[in-house]
This record gives sequence, C-alpha cells and structure tokens, in this order.
Amino acid sequence: MVNADINVWDEVNIKRSHQITDGYYYKVNQPKKGIDYFNIFYQNIRGLGKKARELLSHLHPDFPHVLCLTKHHLKDLQLEKVHIENYKSGVHYCRQLHIKKGGVAIFVHNSLGFSNTGIDHHCKEQDIEICALKLSFGTLNICVLTLYRAPSGNFSIFVLNLNTILQSLYTPMLHFIICGDININYLNDSVNKSKQGNLLLSYNLTGTINFPARVHNTSATTIDNIVIDASQFERYTVTPIINGVSDHNAQLLIISADYSHIPTLFFFLRRYNFREVLAFSPNSFHLGQFLMQSFQFVVFIFVVSLFTSSSHLFLGLPSDLVSAGAHSYTFFTMLLSGIRCTCPNQADLCALM
Repeated sequence: MVNADINVWDEVNIKRSHQITDGYYYKVNQPKKGIDYFNIFYQNIRGLGKKARELLSHLHPDFPHVLCLTKHHLKDLQLEKVHIENYKSGVHYCRQLHIKKGGVAIFVHNSLGFSNTGIDHHCKEQDIEICALKLSFGTLNICVLTLYRAPSGNFSIFVLNLNTILQSLYTPMLHFIICGDININYLNDSVNKSKQGNLLLSYNLTGTINFPARVHNTSATTIDNIVIDASQFERYTVTPIINGVSDHNAQLLIISADYSHIPTLFFFLRRYNFREVLAFSPNSFHLGQFLMQSFQFVVFIFVVSLFTSSSHLFLGLPSDLVSAGAHSYTFFTMLLSGIRCTCPNQADLCALM
C-alpha cells in the first residue's frame, strides 16, 4: 500500500489467515515489517463511468500502487475524462463497435512512473482485449497486463495472440503480473482451461485465485484471476474484496519486494598458468588421438552392420543374397558401389563416415 500502516495489515491478515468462504479455503500470509510491498487491485468493474468515486472510497486510505479494471464500457474520450484521485491514467483499450461492453484499463499511482508497451495491434474486439505497461518498484521490474475475453470470443485467437504478446515482452528479469477475466471457470476442469494453463506454464506463470470471485444465489465461479510467477516472490497475498461496486468481487494482490530470499549464485572457475598448460598439452593430444581412433572404429562397425543387415532395402536385393565368411569383404565393396549408383543420399552419408 502507498503510505499504509503495516500494523493494519498485520491485524487484517491475522483475522483472515485461516478463513473459509462459501466452502473454499484460502490462506493469507502475514506481511513482514520493514519490507516494501507492491499492491495491485483488480476488478471487473462493469461500467466505470459513474463508479469512480465509489471505487475510490473503498480504496481509501490505503491506496494500491496499480488499479487494473476490465469492462469499463467507455470510449477513448470518455475514459480520458475519468478522474480517480491520486491516480493517473496509464494504458487502456476501448472497443470501437460494441462500445457498451468490454474494454480494459490500468491506472497507476501518482508516485510511480511507467512506460507503455505498445501492444494495441494485438487486440481484437471480444477475442482478446488487452493493455500492458512496465514499471519499477524497488528491485522489481514488473510488467502489468490486464485482459478480457468475451464469452463469445474466439479462444484460439486469444491463446495465439497472448502467446505472441508474452514472447515479445519476455526478458529474464521481467516479472509478469496478469489480471483479467477470460470467462473460464478456474474451479472446473475444461479444455480451454488446460490450453490456457499450458501456455502460462511455458512462462512459469500460474493463477493465484482459488476462491469464488463471482457469487450468486445458486452459483459460484472464478472467471477472474491474477497470474504471476510465484517462484520469483518470497511472499505474496491474494485476498477477495467485496465492495458492492460490481457483481464481480475485487482481488488485491500484495507482493513482497524483498529479494533477500534469493540465494547468491556461485560459479566455479579454474585458473590456468603457463606450467599447467605445458603439462596438459601432450596428454590432451594423446587422449584426443585415442578418442578419435575409437570413434572411427565404432562408426565403421555401425556402418557395416547397418548396410549389411539392410542391403535389401538400399539395393532392392533379397536378404538371402548377403554373403558370409571369406566373401563378406567382397560383398561390402559391392554394397558401397551399389550405394553410389542407386542411393545418392546414403552414398553421401557413407562418404562422411
């Protein structure tokens, strides 16, 4: 949180550390004092226009660093006029056809700088609506992505474009945080869930939401998720926030910016001096000769065995014409000449051997 009192979060997390909601269990780690935490708020807002002040009132006084919102239902000009106190508009995507639905946006706290990633050309209305920005927080280099896929969207296009985007943005030191609603219920197994999961796992990314994000009288689903590389963070917390702004509950991700848990990497190097090089050179020369002769002998035996046992395949001869005993070498000579005439590819291979 920005200017947040960590004692408040200690008290909240102690109360929630072993909480059961509607039969679903989730655990919240307690933050450590003296460590900076990066906070992201995500919600499917279902229309931002008249909800900006209400949303801000639920965030006060502990404002997250980043707000990720889906389905803002606004045009570009309308979104530019939206003012959320203490935040600046980061990046967004607005629909051009079905304006009253969809759209994604990211707002960044005034205390942070950011850069646009320029991935707008990968967006396709209803199939994949996505925006992303990069920022730094402490020692972390973070790329925040917010995305939405409509229930009628083409899932194949979604997976293909998302993979292209991740490939273009990926660097070893960059941490992906993906927030969004792709209309896949993560509480149930499905083909689309497996496809998306396999794609994310190729970047070592996994979902963090294991509790219902949308609860009705007769159903509870998790179609909203926050995806991170959990192995890169010592501690992180994901909690649901029921603010009544939308029928989708919000989620708050708190990540430790402490890298003290990452072990130091050691590299073993061997130092050589002139005396050691002189002592090593004759031995390495004789060893190399021995290995080369052994390799040539093994290859020769392999070629003889291969072509002798499969002559009917290369020469079109019946297998019972293979000679034995004293005539084996004669047949092998004939075999080589036959290869040169009838099998150019095998002849090239034999010449290389």
